[in-house]
Amino acid sequence: MKKVSELSTLCDVKACAIIYSPYDSKLEVWPSPLGAQHVLADFKRMPEMDQSKKMMNQESILRQRITKLPQPQEATVVRVMEGHRETFTKIKEDHPVEKLQQLQTWLVDGMNLQAQQQPK
Repeated sequence: MKKVSELSTLCDVKACAIIYSPYDSKLEVWPSPLGAQHVLADFKRMPEMDQSKKMMNQESILRQRITKLPQPQEATVVRVMEGHRETFTKIKEDHPVEKLQQLQTWLVDGMNLQAQQQPK
């Protein structure tokens, strides 16, 4: 409850917390049952678009954190390719240049598409 109080004070926002435990029949409510009712009533009076504008669930939080992870750098890709030089040489020997160019275009297009889909 202390954290909710701190957030409410620091961010200058109305907040409430209702904690239910299957092990305890008593609800914990902050700031009070009446205060929580007022905050919830104010929230319900907001347009639905405003209610969900900044709302996040566990999935959206995880997605946001994943997109912030460092992306593989070009040097990493070069190291991987160098580690498989024999494999690439064998592919080059076994397949016509046109097929390899098509594969290269496909890979580059896929990487570009993936980069475009990443939120900035």
